[in-house]
Amino acid sequence: MEEWLRQVVDKLNDIGREIRDFKSETHAKLDRIESKMDAVYEQVASNTEFQSQYNEISTTIEEHTTDLRILKKLVAK
Repeated sequence: MEEWLRQVVDKLNDIGREIRDFKSETHAKLDRIESKMDAVYEQVASNTEFQSQYNEISTTIEEHTTDLRILKKLVAK
C-alpha cells in the first residue's frame, strides 16, 4: 500500500513538473507572438504614413500634369 502511494505521489510530481514546463513554454511562445504583433503594428503605422505621403505626391503630380497640359496649349496658340 505504501509503495502504491509513493508511486501515485511520484506520478503527481511528474505531472506537476510537466505542467510547469508547459506553462513556461507557453509563456515563452506568447511572448514571441506579442513581440511579433508589436512589429506588425509598427509596420502598419509606417505603411500608413508612407501611403499618406504617396497620396499627397500622387495628387501633386496630377496637378502638375494638368498645369503642363494647360501651358502646352497656351504655348501652342
